[in-house]
Amino acid sequence: MSHPLPPPSPRTRRVWGVLLTAALLLAFFVNLGTAPLFDRDEGAFSEATREMVASGNYVTTTLNGEPRHDKPILTYYAQLLGVHLLGWNEWGVRIHSAVAALLWVLLTGAFARKQWGEEAGWAAAMLTATSLWVMVIGRAATADALLNLFLALTLFDIYRFWRGNDRRALSRAFLWGGLGFLTKGPVGVVVPAAALSLFAVARGQFRRLLEAARHPLGWLLFLLVTAPWYVAVYLQDGGAFLEGFFLRHNLNRFADTMEGHGGVLYYYVVATLLVLLPHTPLFLRTLGRLRQAAQDDLDLLLWIWFGFVFLFFSFSRTQLPHYILYGATPLFLLMARYRGDLQGRVLPMLPALALASFLVFLPEVVALARPRADDYTQAILSVAPEVLGGAFRFWTATGALAMVVLVLLPRLAPWQRLMGAGLVTAGVVSLAVVPAWGAVQQGPTKEAALLARAQGWKVVMWRLDMPSFAFYYGNITPLREPLPGEVVFTRITRLSRLEVPTEILFQKGGIVLARALEGSSDPPASTDPPPPPEQGGRAEEGRRGPRDDGP
Repeated sequence: MSHPLPPPSPRTRRVWGVLLTAALLLAFFVNLGTAPLFDRDEGAFSEATREMVASGNYVTTTLNGEPRHDKPILTYYAQLLGVHLLGWNEWGVRIHSAVAALLWVLLTGAFARKQWGEEAGWAAAMLTATSLWVMVIGRAATADALLNLFLALTLFDIYRFWRGNDRRALSRAFLWGGLGFLTKGPVGVVVPAAALSLFAVARGQFRRLLEAARHPLGWLLFLLVTAPWYVAVYLQDGGAFLEGFFLRHNLNRFADTMEGHGGVLYYYVVATLLVLLPHTPLFLRTLGRLRQAAQDDLDLLLWIWFGFVFLFFSFSRTQLPHYILYGATPLFLLMARYRGDLQGRVLPMLPALALASFLVFLPEVVALARPRADDYTQAILSVAPEVLGGAFRFWTATGALAMVVLVLLPRLAPWQRLMGAGLVTAGVVSLAVVPAWGAVQQGPTKEAALLARAQGWKVVMWRLDMPSFAFYYGNITPLREPLPGEVVFTRITRLSRLEVPTEILFQKGGIVLARALEGSSDPPASTDPPPPPEQGGRAEEGRRGPRDDGP
């Protein structure tokens, strides 16, 4: 058990507050709208939300006019609220994740503070906010930040119920589980249910487990949250959504590799170390506490929660880094509790120093790698020299210098240096990495879409699936070969494979817009192109509300 610490001074509290505020702003809000939407996930969620509004169908989601059975509805509704407040732009479709991540951080800190004191609470919040992959999903127009918020809330209330037989906490746990189920499906229920079941078995408390499972008010809350939409989508689509979502996107995702996201049994060993950067040394040090986990109910529950997620997804045939975040909240709490176990000045900072050094020399790494890459990658990287210039070099060099200063400061505890490294990492990610990454990978796609929209071209996508194009273009973009007179959006390396001659209209960063010229194909059907955007830019247009032709 941790020994109680004296309360911090008012000055210390103010310093903590300033640092945490800076971490939250840098991790989730600074430059949130700078990078274009990343494909495929951000583009798919955002375009599906746009099509929902354009069609007036708020039950069944579509992508490029075809049913999209990947996820339940709550994230799309959250995006609708965001664009209603901020317009049809990157801020509008991402703000729900930033707010969810903010709440996740603050609630994790509050829980740790209640258990182990104010310093532990601040450390838990800083660890959560400034871990690399939390920053990534907290900025993404996807479902993961929302899901992790609901998983964290479920965890907290499960423990409150177990510790004090708090029936209200148990009811809330069912509520959060229902919201998780409405966000990403079974994972929102399976993870907490499995963790609680394994914990009850470990403690020999089968009666408490049955008591939790037979909680009528909890089940009522769960059904009130989930049933209306699941019933509505079943009545509208029949079994199509249920089959597509539960069978293909859940059971098949576990049993088979989907969308090229395969892995190996040790995938999450590596993923965990990378996802927690720059706090990986504290995680490795905290692993030593696993031997005494059975001595404390909360420790045992936290380790079981993380262990279940780690093992479950290690045996999944579809593996992605953010899956390990479903078990990350317990890790952040354990790391905050045992922060004092970290020793040394330089060794704990090595991952942070290595990451900072890599980013400083990234322009040179790209320059060396580009000639050795395939033609398409070379084309993508052609825009890198101008992007990885002045601002990128300034912020990455400043970050590396700040890391060195943290190592040299004599009066900081090792864990405090690590919190500083997390804050610096958040700054470099938001000010340098995100804008550069977005400009290189997605900037040309956004430019092409806005040009096509302004010119009123009828566009199809061929041998390419980048839903962000349709979002910026403001209209459904069929996935097929172009007919004469249509404009095709595709990779520059694939253009020569078309059976019709083409005229290039736009080319940048590996992608191209080209008009299909007259050939042997039948003439295109007559369709009305999307009108060009009105004066004032997309943000002003977005505030006028969505139209059939999109944002």
